[in-house]
Amino acid sequence: MSEQGTVHAAEYLQRADALRPAARAAVPANVLEALRSAKRLWIVPHERPDADALGAALGLKAILGQFGAEVAVVSSDAPPAVYDVIPTIAEVALEAPTWQPDAIVLVDCADPKRAGRIGELIIALPASTPRILIDHHVSNETTWPLAWVDARAAATCEMVSLIALALGADLSVDEGRLATTLAAGVIMDTATFQHGNTTPRTLEVGGLLLAAGAPISEISRKIYRSKPLAQVQLHARVLASLNTTDDGRTVFATMMLA
Repeated sequence: MSEQGTVHAAEYLQRADALRPAARAAVPANVLEALRSAKRLWIVPHERPDADALGAALGLKAILGQFGAEVAVVSSDAPPAVYDVIPTIAEVALEAPTWQPDAIVLVDCADPKRAGRIGELIIALPASTPRILIDHHVSNETTWPLAWVDARAAATCEMVSLIALALGADLSVDEGRLATTLAAGVIMDTATFQHGNTTPRTLEVGGLLLAAGAPISEISRKIYRSKPLAQVQLHARVLASLNTTDDGRTVFATMMLA
C-alpha cells in the first residue's frame, strides 16, 4: 500500500508557474498536439517494467484523463510487488483492451520489440494509428516522427511531469497520488537524487512533485531500503563468502546453488 504526503498548494502553484515555460519549450509541439488530440490511447511500458516505466505510463494515464481521454496502461509483465508504492499500480492491465486506440504511447522504451507480447500487438496495428514515443535513454535512435527522446532527463517520469505542465494538467490532484506515481520513477532512476544523471531540472521537478504531495522519503524507503527477508538472507550469504585476489583489487563470492 502507498502513502501520500502533504500537498503544499501555494508552493506547488508557484513552482509549477516557474517551470511551465521550460516545459513548453522542452516538449516537441507535435508530440504535445498528438497527446492532446487523442481520445482513446494505449500506453505501454517496456517488458519487466521498473518504477520509471510504470510511473511514466500510469502518470500519463492520469494526466490525459484530466482532459477526458480514455486510457489503458498495458504491460506484458506484471509489476513487481516492490512497486506497490505507486498508488494506481492496480490499473496496469496484462491484456490489451478490446477497443482500438486513437494512438499508442510507448514509454521508457526505444522499440515495440522491447515491450514483449504487447509490443507485437502494437506492430500489428494499422499503420495509420499514431505511435508516440517518450524516452530518456541516450541509446534510443528511433525514427518515429512523434518522438521525444531527452537524454538529459534523469527519468521518463521527469519528462512526463513536464508534459503535464505543458498541457496545463494539475499534478497535485487526488491528494498527491499522481505526484507520488511520477516521483517513484524519478527516485528509482536517480537513487533518490544521488546518481550523476540528476540535473538542476531534475531537482526542480522533484521539488514540484514534493510540493504536489509526493512523500519522497517514504517512496525512497520502500524502493531502496525495504527488502524481503529471503533477499536479505541471500545478501548475508554472499557477504559471508567474500574473498579477494590481486592484492585486494578483485573481490568475488562463491555460493553453492544446489
